[in-house]
Amino acid sequence: MRTVVITLLAVVILAAAGSLTFIYAGVYDVAATDPHWPITYWAMDTLRIHSVKLRARGITPPPNLASDARVLEGAEHFAAHCASCHGAPGVPRSETADGLYPSPADLRTSAEIYSPGELFWIV
Repeated sequence: MRTVVITLLAVVILAAAGSLTFIYAGVYDVAATDPHWPITYWAMDTLRIHSVKLRARGITPPPNLASDARVLEGAEHFAAHCASCHGAPGVPRSETADGLYPSPADLRTSAEIYSPGELFWIV
């Protein structure tokens, strides 16, 4: 039993030391011109999805979001603050958005990933 505990402790210490060495050595390229590694995309996507789900837990969006007034207000807000980067039906992304890395999310798929309460928390 003692050998198992010592081995597990050694593995944890080596993993921590390796992680810190990787971080402080500056090995990972964070330049906006170079794409991330696949594992980095996976980690960021997984982190984002689970973070939103945790923070939006228990949030119920207002019941009248489908009212004409709310839809108009939301469309105006999106047009003023979101469409230039995310695009919209009939509205292409701006040149600035094309130069962003990572590129702004395509919000058409968000409803497939998130519940209404989660989308309300995000916005």
